[in-house]
Amino acid sequence: MYVNKFEVNGETKFDLTNDTINPASVRKGVTFHDSAGAPQEGSAEELGGIQEITFNEKSYQPDETGNVTINEEDPTVPEWSKNPVKPTYEASEVKAVGVEDTIELVEIDNMFNAVFG
Repeated sequence: MYVNKFEVNGETKFDLTNDTINPASVRKGVTFHDSAGAPQEGSAEELGGIQEITFNEKSYQPDETGNVTINEEDPTVPEWSKNPVKPTYEASEVKAVGVEDTIELVEIDNMFNAVFG
């Protein structure tokens, strides 16, 4: 049995039930899931000569492998978060407890028992 729809608290998070994709429309060797959720493998040697894809009023051309890269352009996402190299911080810089400040579980248990009996 395959999963083709996923709901959390009545809200659909993932739904393949209306997908119309088929092996002939997917590049050979690429795995996808059909509307029933069953894994399938593409069979298309060529994808009909797709020359460009339009997304958010911008055009993108496939690279030599047929892949299209669309860069994230959400103005609410800060530029630093798009950088593959993320900043690092010392515990003291963010007022966090450092590794050198760790205590054993038995010490935590003793403190809890001292407060709550």
